[in-house]
Amino acid sequence: LVYRYKPNLFVKDGKKKVKYDIEEETIYGVDFDKEIANALKDSNYKVAVRFIYLQTLRFVSDKEWIRWAVYKTPTEYIYELKRTDLNDEFRNLTNYFLQVRYGNFKATESIFSSMKAWQKEIMKGEKREK
Repeated sequence: LVYRYKPNLFVKDGKKKVKYDIEEETIYGVDFDKEIANALKDSNYKVAVRFIYLQTLRFVSDKEWIRWAVYKTPTEYIYELKRTDLNDEFRNLTNYFLQVRYGNFKATESIFSSMKAWQKEIMKGEKREK
């Protein structure tokens, strides 16, 4: 009965193709400073927020404070962070990233500035460790 009234459900139509882009979240092989500068030049704070978060992940991964893996969620990194003195900064940074990236929050200059300040505190944590 379904085949009789909707035969196109059972036939593969090569004419209709869905366009999509595959965007891989990686922290290696990316010039973060250049990408952030380009995003800021275009006032594209959503992209700038993404890159500043990934740049921070790269930093904490290189310091072996987390173990980065493509399949892990940002929340997993919060609980994995070995530097408990940086939990607040890293949690705030991650929460803003999640809100902008997945929560349909509008990325603004003030959100980016806050994330940049938290990133700076996290990077200062390297000096406190020694």
